[in-house]
Amino acid sequence: MSTETDSRAPICAMFISKFDVHTGFALEWSQVLTGSSVSLKNLEYKSLPSGLHNVEKDVIAFVQPRNSEDALGQDSILYGLSVFRQNLGVEAASREDIKMYSLGVLIDPKHLMQGVIPKWRPTIYSSTWLYARDLEKLLKHWMSLEDYSNFAMFDKFFEEHKLKNNLNNAFRHIVKSVNQARKVGIDEPILNQKASDGSLASTDSSISKSSNHMLLFLSSLVDNLGPLIFQVWKLALLRKKILISNTHMAIEDTCAYNYCISILSSIPVDISMEIKKCGSQSFERLEFLQPLYSVGINDMTTLEGFTGGYVANTSDSILFDKKKLYDVSVELRDPSNEESIPKIGDNIKATQRDYKKFLVLSELISGDKHDSSSPDWVHKVTEQTSLREFAWLGFSWWATAGENSKRDDELSLERELVSKNFNDYSGQPGDYPEDIDRVLGTVGYFQDLTIKIFSMLIDLINNHNEDFKSPDYDDEDDDQTRLVENNDDDKIIWISPNDIAEMGLDPYSSFDAQFVVELVEVWFNRRARIGSYLGNFCCF
Repeated sequence: MSTETDSRAPICAMFISKFDVHTGFALEWSQVLTGSSVSLKNLEYKSLPSGLHNVEKDVIAFVQPRNSEDALGQDSILYGLSVFRQNLGVEAASREDIKMYSLGVLIDPKHLMQGVIPKWRPTIYSSTWLYARDLEKLLKHWMSLEDYSNFAMFDKFFEEHKLKNNLNNAFRHIVKSVNQARKVGIDEPILNQKASDGSLASTDSSISKSSNHMLLFLSSLVDNLGPLIFQVWKLALLRKKILISNTHMAIEDTCAYNYCISILSSIPVDISMEIKKCGSQSFERLEFLQPLYSVGINDMTTLEGFTGGYVANTSDSILFDKKKLYDVSVELRDPSNEESIPKIGDNIKATQRDYKKFLVLSELISGDKHDSSSPDWVHKVTEQTSLREFAWLGFSWWATAGENSKRDDELSLERELVSKNFNDYSGQPGDYPEDIDRVLGTVGYFQDLTIKIFSMLIDLINNHNEDFKSPDYDDEDDDQTRLVENNDDDKIIWISPNDIAEMGLDPYSSFDAQFVVELVEVWFNRRARIGSYLGNFCCF
């Protein structure tokens, strides 16, 4: 049915769910791998969209615990995808004749590479998406036959795409496990790999084969959030629990946005080893932000028990009343409403530097220049110039024109950084279509921003460690040594406003200052403050 069949992960379960105006939600048919303990609990709710009466068709990605006893965690997740369809239009006069079905599949990450979970986890995150178009065609054809008790074509599809438990697969699984065991004691990985934006092209080759890969929704996400895309990226780097409100967009779009946010905030290979060497004890857990995709009321217990950060979307507004389920909410802009603006949490706004980055980025994505004629909402979601910055600019204007030159240089450097990434994927005939060029260029740009921040932090931490490394004191210096060791201030990583600017962040923004402090704590379990160690001067 598809030329992508051979490259897709095998499915461990397939099902069809139904909504009936009289009987409600129901799981009509399912197939599960023989001997498998896969849980089908609540699939009838996960696979059907909220407010389904007003939805003609949609695609829903979600996650499912491997079995009903499992708490939801990175290593106990099955990835699911369903396609929803009504047999009549949403404007149909008689609701009695409407049939509403979702056809879906589940994939176990352990089946992707003969029992070894891929290191590049986004391969797992996008694995079900490659089945979307085949499932759409299959469901449409089945509903057109109006023989709603005949599931033969689903049985056939499941047999063709399930994991084949033959001797050859079992042998490859054993070999793979042995090879993995040999690598356990090796500390230094091969470092001749490109940054993980390059991994998109090499490791996740499906992007170049699919016209509907989730990453192709990235330009739409940037357009929807405007300069707030940079704040979402920072929150994702902090591995916050991010819950996206979806009340006016297709679930397909917002599920794809989950994946895009996870990719933008992934850690490039180029900096991974340095982060680990600098003392990050939880790197493997933090390396990627876990997408949970579409969640609803029936997932509240699961969300409450989920450890670590995530990004998810929901159409159920009641979830936002349960503050313990998430750290920050994101409200998307309604593209059909000119008055609509995106919103993060309690009105978190983009910094002035984020705004400038957005102008450069959107110019290269769309080919149009954004300047003072940018839509009003773009300015509304951006912080005004702070009093601190006004004061400095006033002094700078009186004393020297250097600050204005510096600002111009920053914009030029930003344009150069964005252009470099876009040029890396363009001008290669036959490699990627133009829209994929733009997507990969955008990801590469965010990866470079991530490298810039972490490289600066690593230098600051390493320099701090060198400065306060205890020397070999004589006995007469014991008292002084104890004073140094017991001084908590000596454990604090001091970060100056100039350091923040060098990271590509806004030194005048309290949000960016707090972001850097939290980043040090989350990734390196160290305390940080903004200012100067000399005199404990703090600017924020």
